[in-house]
Amino acid sequence: QDSLDTMWLELSELAARPVYQSSPIEWAEIEQRLLRQEQLLTSGTAYVEQFSSNAAWIRNKLADLKATTWLNADEATSLALAERVSPLTDAEQTAAQSAYDKWKQEVAAQPNAAAAGPVAPPTASPRAVKSLVWNRIQAAYQTSPPTRQELAEWLSFVDFATEPTPPDYSELHFLRTLFSDLDWEGAAPSVIPTMLRLQATAEKTLAVNELRSHYWLQGLATQTDTLQRTQWDRLFVGRAEQVKLLETAAAQMLSDDAAAGWPALERIDVEGRDAYRSRDEAWAVLAHFALWSARSTQAAILADQDASIRADVAQILTQAITAAHQLGSSVQAIAAGVSRAEQLEPVTTARMTLQRHLQELKTAYAEHCRRLWLEDANDQWTLRQIEIALSVPLIPGDDVRIRNELRRRFCLQREATGARLDTDVKPATDATNANDSYLFELANNATHPTLQLLNTAPVLGDSANDTAGSAIAVPNLSGESPERQTELAVAQVNQVGRRIRSALQSLNAQRIELYKQTAQAIQRGETLSRARLGLQSADHLTR
Repeated sequence: QDSLDTMWLELSELAARPVYQSSPIEWAEIEQRLLRQEQLLTSGTAYVEQFSSNAAWIRNKLADLKATTWLNADEATSLALAERVSPLTDAEQTAAQSAYDKWKQEVAAQPNAAAAGPVAPPTASPRAVKSLVWNRIQAAYQTSPPTRQELAEWLSFVDFATEPTPPDYSELHFLRTLFSDLDWEGAAPSVIPTMLRLQATAEKTLAVNELRSHYWLQGLATQTDTLQRTQWDRLFVGRAEQVKLLETAAAQMLSDDAAAGWPALERIDVEGRDAYRSRDEAWAVLAHFALWSARSTQAAILADQDASIRADVAQILTQAITAAHQLGSSVQAIAAGVSRAEQLEPVTTARMTLQRHLQELKTAYAEHCRRLWLEDANDQWTLRQIEIALSVPLIPGDDVRIRNELRRRFCLQREATGARLDTDVKPATDATNANDSYLFELANNATHPTLQLLNTAPVLGDSANDTAGSAIAVPNLSGESPERQTELAVAQVNQVGRRIRSALQSLNAQRIELYKQTAQAIQRGETLSRARLGLQSADHLTR
């Protein structure tokens, strides 16, 4: 169970990386397999082998995703973008510093060695060398302008310590342009520190935090970049009056208060990143919380237990889903150009509201688990609640110790009683003797929590004449109560659910046929690659 918790946490960490957006199919497969692991873990020792093989598959996929980037750092247009895609390692930075130290020693010992060729061997990472030079020049020239000779020495080191590479990153191109085109005898050198800051800020801002929010910035980024290129022209013209205008414009572009400056764009970029990732997190966990809420309410009613706590959770869940929709609408409005990217207030408000409700759900779930931890492990109602609680995958921030203890108690009690759980799954070899009814059940037993939620008929209702009252049979509810409002919301979900189930009928028929083909292939001992590919395709369509 520790390995399963670790894999859930690794998946959460990967969600914050841009690589997630480039591998949606692999991401969905890992998520489905982890949900399967949750089932297998509480289904007894008969499934240890299947759990182990599944875990090995997940680890390999997670390793592949970690090693995958959406852009080769060596092909990035700027050092800032390359660093955002693939940060330099400590070893690469140390190697670059060692190459520089050696180069300085050899140049000092042989002043004319540069004419004979490289005086230091190529390093493992040309980018590390260029990054070192760019950072050193910024640090050295924050307060005083460089001389042309000093700049020439740094650029010579880059040329000697790196093998021939594709066109330089934009930061290095800027330095080379300074060296070759600047009027070093005029007023321009005095503003080089300002231009270095401006260039560094621009490249950092344009290396967006979130790929999807790139579209928020296009218009403003083009406008600001055009203004910056005007400052380049003023710098290379070099006349005193042009340099004065450059200083004024650059100060404005670097000001936190400017509406059309790089800090303003960076705020938009960060808000876009937070908005998209909050929306991603919401749709990743809300289905699990909804399933937990629905099953808990159903179980409490059937066991004649207090359902008030479940009603409170359902109310928070409804608010969270509403906030997620509001955030999605606000984000889409900016992405589609309906709203201006500078008008971030609706996005920020919706995001903070959503985060608050998500935290309330996480807190309610954590408190529920703590209460179960303190209750009698042999009580059947407690065990039923533990079973339902374990249907929610590990959420970052959960108390893993409590969760693991609940899982241990549940498994021990199950083995002691020999009971068979609803979460039991048959090993793949059982399919050789499976009949049509089992295959139909398997094809319709959707792993994804959203589809499980739609298939929870006693909670959601499954009749063409569903009413608000038939959704959850909670007695004596006033029309204004939160519970009644939850009923009405669930009834609306029913209408959507019926349409979805209708649309899935033909797809499920295809899935059943594919399961039959899989069973037949097992019986014949043939390869399952084609059948498995078809099953994966059907599962992806269902998702």
